[in-house]
Amino acid sequence: MGKIRGFESEKAIPKRGRRWGRLMVYQSKYGWIVKTSPSYSSPNSLRAIRSWTNWLRIANILFKYTAPELLIEFQRQSKLARLPARDLWMSAMNGLLLVLVDENGKEWYSMAHVERISKSLDVFTRTKGAILFRGDEVWTALSPGSDGDVLTIVNGVPAWLPQAGSGGGLVVHHFPAHTLDGSFPWRGVGWEGYSFVRMDNTSSHYIRLCIPVRSSLNDFRLDTTLYLPQVAVGGVVFRLTLYNRAVWPMTMVYTGDFVFTLNHRDYPAVPVSFPVSGFSDWRHGDLVVDLRRNPSDSRNTFTREIYIPYVRVLVR
Repeated sequence: MGKIRGFESEKAIPKRGRRWGRLMVYQSKYGWIVKTSPSYSSPNSLRAIRSWTNWLRIANILFKYTAPELLIEFQRQSKLARLPARDLWMSAMNGLLLVLVDENGKEWYSMAHVERISKSLDVFTRTKGAILFRGDEVWTALSPGSDGDVLTIVNGVPAWLPQAGSGGGLVVHHFPAHTLDGSFPWRGVGWEGYSFVRMDNTSSHYIRLCIPVRSSLNDFRLDTTLYLPQVAVGGVVFRLTLYNRAVWPMTMVYTGDFVFTLNHRDYPAVPVSFPVSGFSDWRHGDLVVDLRRNPSDSRNTFTREIYIPYVRVLVR
């Protein structure tokens, strides 16, 4: 492999707005100014910009070794964009502008371009099969549904809903944070502009809902999104308890713990689901839902607070 060589002049100290030799003209708030650029730079100035001049020299050298057909295309784009061809080339090397079109008209993007966009989307979620949609204020992620679920719109946003079976149709109940009942230390509006409730790492903090179920109950699922105050690593445990309010006192029909493992890549939002099936002893009446954190579980290693913007319940 040959050694890439360049010229020392390619490392020359750039002069601001140089025009017509040493003469430069520029506009200030006081009007137009005409002056000569200095021919001497102090050692301190040279030391401050040395890394940039070295980078400029390498860029100039590498640009000369670019394939001729690409250089022709960059020159053409330079005339259209009125940007130096070398600057367009450097942007393309970083995956910002390079798009190649083959003889069939198909566009090819650099892997740097694809990876940069992909890493930006990882801010919302890294869950395989998740879907991004535009919420009230920001983009948010919808976690994958179960096999056989149908993607539909509930209250203006996408949602995965199980298919209606022989046991009856699907009913969806949506509870924004400002409508939630229960015991939690704080309810307010976040910087995004919509409401949250906060649940600390204590069993006394819970969310409680009452849902009318006038027929048989076959399937239940609670969906929400956990917003984290910081990059979190560890486990968070919730205890879900369901009651049949057909008679008094209420009859417990389900209780169980759900463990969610938090990864630092999930920050700041983690979509979660609490699915439950099989209610053979269900009687006609209301369904009471109690969701609380369970700090006594040894798998609970994330002890910071968690913010919840909504709760969505699906029953069939």
